[in-house]
Amino acid sequence: MSDYNDILGSDLAEDETGDLAIDIGRGDFRSARGMDCFLADIRLSLVTPPGGIIDAPFEGGLFSREGPLDELRVMEMRRAYEELLQSDPRTKPTTVKITASLVDGKPNFSASFETITDQVIDNFVL
Repeated sequence: MSDYNDILGSDLAEDETGDLAIDIGRGDFRSARGMDCFLADIRLSLVTPPGGIIDAPFEGGLFSREGPLDELRVMEMRRAYEELLQSDPRTKPTTVKITASLVDGKPNFSASFETITDQVIDNFVL
């Protein structure tokens, strides 16, 4: 029987270093379901070129943070992140809000949005 977790996805979980996570008790790979999977997918999208995942062509928002930065470039990056989240079928596109700032020459971004399962995510750091 499926539930809201299935709608948001399931996949192998990663640990804090990006390696596959192991369930010590079972000695097998740990899985991520629901919101954990969805947020992990967003993180993966941020380091994947657009269209780089064949099974999920809507994912992929690799946008270099290297090079000269100015307010215009930060706004372009903010728009790219906004489009990335709006195009994901698990979000309600009209709820996506990206906050962008340039602090000491480094861009900072956070996202707030609502999933199709009515879960609200506030200040998710991108």
